[in-house]
Formats: sequence, C-alpha cells, structure tokens
Amino acid sequence: MRQAIASSVMIVTACATASMPDDHRRVRAVVDAVVSGLAHMDADAIVANFADDATFFFPESANRPARVEGRAAIRDVFERAFAQWRNDGAATSPVPQLSDVRTDVFGDVALVTFHIRGPVLSRRTFVLRRIGGSWKIVHLHASNIRL
Repeated sequence: MRQAIASSVMIVTACATASMPDDHRRVRAVVDAVVSGLAHMDADAIVANFADDATFFFPESANRPARVEGRAAIRDVFERAFAQWRNDGAATSPVPQLSDVRTDVFGDVALVTFHIRGPVLSRRTFVLRRIGGSWKIVHLHASNIRL
C-alpha cells in the first residue's frame, strides 16, 4: 500500500514538474500577445488576454485614470491612446523590446515582470491566473521612470 501511494505521489510530482515549462511558455505567450497587440495598435487583440474583471494601473497621464477596472474599460483606454497616437501620425506603435524578463508560476497564478528601456524606463508587472484552462491577465501594473 505504501509503495502504491509513494508511486502515485511520484507520478503526480513528475507530471506537475513536467508542466512547469509549458506553463512558463503559455504565460509568456500571453504577454507576447499583448506586446504584439500594442505594436499593431489593436485593442481587441490586447484585451482578449485579460480576465473580465481585470485591473490595470496605467502610467499616470492627464487623460487616463490611474487604475482601470474591467476588460471593457481597459479596452477603452487603449483605444483612446491609439486614437491619439494615430492623430500624432503613427501608423503603428514601436515594438517594445523587453529586457530583464522574469516569469514565475505558482500553481494557477503567474507573475511576469520586465523592463522596456528607452528615453523612459518602463516597468511592467503582469499577474495572470489560469481560468478555465487558459492563462488570463488579472492585473497589469505599468510605471515609467524618466531617465
């Protein structure tokens, strides 16, 4: 009996360990999809990766609230930002180059942090949760530091 239990524990542990790299890849794919949506100024592509009740701390700006709640509100803020960029003559957004990327998975919750370097140092923290078998962003914190 003990041997059967020990074997079961080893199998479960092996399966959980084997799925870790897949979880890291899937979590990173969500972040990459958001970055791609940003580069293409596609709010729908971006918010498809958010949970319905997600929250987002946008970098402070006169035309954006500090925290936005819910996927629809997050989409609206991106749409307003993209409209402004288009008014300024941009056909696309520059593709952000992520650096110092760190991905941690804790069961059904994941945390991704990174920097985007440029004239402004942008810091991003994504909190994701596995919902119905898919990874969704439940919170995104964005801050910028002028260099």
